[in-house]
Amino acid sequence: MKISDRASKSPASGIRYMFELAKEYPDVVNLCIGEPGFSTPEHIILAACEALKEGYTKYTSNAGIFELRAVLAEKLYNDNGIVADPAKNIIVTTGAGEAIMLSLLVLVNPGDEVIISDPCWPNYYGHIRVAQGIPVPVRTSEKNAFSLTAEAVAQALTEKTKVIIVNSPSNPTGAIVGEKNLREIGALVKKHHVMILSDEPYEKLIYDNCCNFSLGSVETLRDHVITVNSFSKTYAMTGRTEICHRAYGEVTRKPFFLCELRSTKSWNCCFEGSTK
Repeated sequence: MKISDRASKSPASGIRYMFELAKEYPDVVNLCIGEPGFSTPEHIILAACEALKEGYTKYTSNAGIFELRAVLAEKLYNDNGIVADPAKNIIVTTGAGEAIMLSLLVLVNPGDEVIISDPCWPNYYGHIRVAQGIPVPVRTSEKNAFSLTAEAVAQALTEKTKVIIVNSPSNPTGAIVGEKNLREIGALVKKHHVMILSDEPYEKLIYDNCCNFSLGSVETLRDHVITVNSFSKTYAMTGRTEICHRAYGEVTRKPFFLCELRSTKSWNCCFEGSTK
């Protein structure tokens, strides 16, 4: 039996290959997976156990339980300056990877281009290929501390560009795209009518007195930015609930993007966020 072209053209994860290979060597320090060195804090484990005992084991809204989305809205506002209506602008997914995949499936048509920094998290290539898009890597260098620059993005933009993925702080380089540079990239997306997918799971793992800036907090860019975040890195809750946010539609003033995400998610995963 012949497998689909979509599957055959999707690259295997080099991270997972090395992860499995490392298991064969007892003295190897495995740095393949982006996760903290500590376990999930005890109070989180206990809360999850209590939620299961209390009956939080049933199907939920595809967007996730509302109480969780309400708390996430508070977090987005307090930590990121992002104004999000929990009923209209937030969806909970099974990991940040699903949030990225769903976003690309909703935004990208076959042949559309998606700009990514190089080096980057290699799974972006697979996500883009599954969505039948074309990855466009933009080389970063030590000269700019491996930070994606607006100048480099401008050179990569074409009529086929649909999405720019910005991962700051970056996996694997740790590079932070500064506020000035992010705002310049934001000006480009408005001019060229494309979307930014801002992938920010490492937002709390920042040193040297630097700070994370979320483009989704810029009022004039609210209709051009999807923010993806995660519990995996900050709270050592790998594989658990993540968020994807997008503000109101520019023309209709309705959260049409989240409607499409929920619709697409309905055939990808039946429930989300059953536990507290």
